[in-house]
Amino acid sequence: MSQLDFFDSEEYGRIPFWENYLVCQAVQASLGRYPPHATAIGIEVKGRNAIFHFQMPYASQEDEEEMLDILDEFETIAEVEVHVSRHIAIRSERQTAPSDGVTWIYLSRTK
Repeated sequence: MSQLDFFDSEEYGRIPFWENYLVCQAVQASLGRYPPHATAIGIEVKGRNAIFHFQMPYASQEDEEEMLDILDEFETIAEVEVHVSRHIAIRSERQTAPSDGVTWIYLSRTK
Protein backbone atom coordinates (compact mmCIF):
# COMPACT_ATOMS: atom_id res chain seq x y z
CA MET A 1 0.00 0.00 0.00
CA SER A 2 1.38 3.39 -0.96
CA GLN A 3 0.56 6.79 0.50
CA LEU A 4 -1.44 7.53 -2.65
CA ASP A 5 -3.93 4.80 -1.69
CA PHE A 6 -5.31 7.10 1.02
CA PHE A 7 -6.43 9.73 -1.49
CA ASP A 8 -9.19 9.83 -4.05
CA SER A 9 -7.64 9.98 -7.54
CA GLU A 10 -9.26 13.38 -8.10
CA GLU A 11 -7.21 14.78 -5.18
CA TYR A 12 -3.76 13.80 -6.47
CA GLY A 13 -2.93 17.26 -7.80
CA ARG A 14 -3.54 18.74 -4.35
CA ILE A 15 -1.46 16.26 -2.33
CA PRO A 16 1.57 18.06 -0.82
CA PHE A 17 4.09 15.47 -2.05
CA TRP A 18 2.46 14.95 -5.46
CA GLU A 19 4.98 16.98 -7.44
CA ASN A 20 7.92 15.32 -5.67
CA TYR A 21 6.40 11.90 -6.35
CA LEU A 22 6.16 12.59 -10.10
CA VAL A 23 9.65 14.11 -10.24
CA CYS A 24 11.06 10.98 -8.58
CA GLN A 25 9.23 8.79 -11.07
CA ALA A 26 10.61 10.90 -13.93
CA VAL A 27 14.16 10.45 -12.63
CA GLN A 28 13.62 6.70 -12.34
CA ALA A 29 12.09 6.50 -15.82
CA SER A 30 15.01 8.33 -17.40
CA LEU A 31 17.83 6.31 -15.81
CA GLY A 32 20.05 5.15 -18.65
CA ARG A 33 17.68 6.55 -21.27
CA TYR A 34 19.02 9.99 -22.07
CA PRO A 35 18.59 11.09 -25.68
CA PRO A 36 22.15 11.45 -27.01
CA HIS A 37 21.73 15.08 -28.08
CA ALA A 38 19.76 16.27 -25.04
CA THR A 39 21.24 19.25 -23.24
CA ALA A 40 18.45 19.37 -20.64
CA ILE A 41 15.55 17.19 -19.52
CA GLY A 42 12.90 18.33 -17.07
CA ILE A 43 9.37 17.73 -15.88
CA GLU A 44 6.64 20.27 -15.24
CA VAL A 45 3.78 19.14 -13.02
CA LYS A 46 0.40 20.84 -13.33
CA GLY A 47 -2.12 18.89 -11.28
CA ARG A 48 -2.71 15.61 -13.11
CA ASN A 49 -0.56 16.69 -16.07
CA ALA A 50 3.13 15.82 -16.40
CA ILE A 51 4.93 17.65 -19.18
CA PHE A 52 8.41 16.45 -20.05
CA HIS A 53 10.71 19.14 -21.43
CA PHE A 54 13.58 18.18 -23.71
CA GLN A 55 16.15 20.66 -25.00
CA MET A 56 18.61 19.74 -27.75
CA PRO A 57 20.32 21.32 -30.76
CA TYR A 58 18.56 18.83 -33.05
CA ALA A 59 16.55 15.63 -32.66
CA SER A 60 17.71 12.44 -34.35
CA GLN A 61 15.75 9.21 -34.70
CA GLU A 62 17.68 7.84 -31.70
CA ASP A 63 16.69 10.92 -29.66
CA GLU A 64 13.06 10.36 -30.61
CA GLU A 65 13.21 6.70 -29.53
CA GLU A 66 14.84 7.56 -26.19
CA MET A 67 12.26 10.27 -25.46
CA LEU A 68 9.41 7.86 -26.17
CA ASP A 69 11.06 5.21 -23.98
CA ILE A 70 11.24 7.68 -21.09
CA LEU A 71 7.57 8.60 -21.47
CA ASP A 72 6.51 4.96 -21.70
CA GLU A 73 8.54 3.98 -18.64
CA PHE A 74 7.17 6.94 -16.69
CA GLU A 75 3.58 5.94 -17.45
CA THR A 76 4.36 2.37 -16.38
CA ILE A 77 6.00 3.17 -13.04
CA ALA A 78 3.88 6.17 -11.99
CA GLU A 79 1.09 3.75 -10.96
CA VAL A 80 -1.52 6.51 -11.19
CA GLU A 81 -3.47 8.08 -14.01
CA VAL A 82 -1.45 11.05 -15.23
CA HIS A 83 -1.72 12.82 -18.58
CA VAL A 84 1.81 12.71 -20.00
CA SER A 85 3.02 14.97 -22.79
CA ARG A 86 6.29 16.41 -23.98
CA HIS A 87 7.72 19.64 -25.24
CA ILE A 88 10.85 19.63 -27.40
CA ALA A 89 12.86 22.84 -27.67
CA ILE A 90 15.41 22.87 -30.45
CA ARG A 91 18.12 25.34 -29.46
CA SER A 92 21.88 25.53 -29.69
CA GLU A 93 22.32 26.25 -25.97
CA ARG A 94 20.16 25.12 -23.10
CA GLN A 95 18.03 27.66 -21.30
CA THR A 96 16.92 26.84 -17.78
CA ALA A 97 15.88 29.03 -14.88
CA PRO A 98 14.70 28.37 -11.33
CA SER A 99 11.51 30.29 -12.07
CA ASP A 100 10.52 28.52 -15.32
CA GLY A 101 8.21 26.03 -13.56
CA VAL A 102 10.24 23.02 -14.70
CA THR A 103 12.18 20.71 -12.40
CA TRP A 104 15.30 19.97 -14.42
CA ILE A 105 16.47 16.40 -13.83
CA TYR A 106 19.31 16.29 -16.36
CA LEU A 107 21.72 18.94 -17.58
CA SER A 108 24.51 17.99 -19.96
CA ARG A 109 28.05 18.89 -19.08
CA THR A 110 29.25 22.10 -20.64
CA LYS A 111 32.40 22.06 -22.70
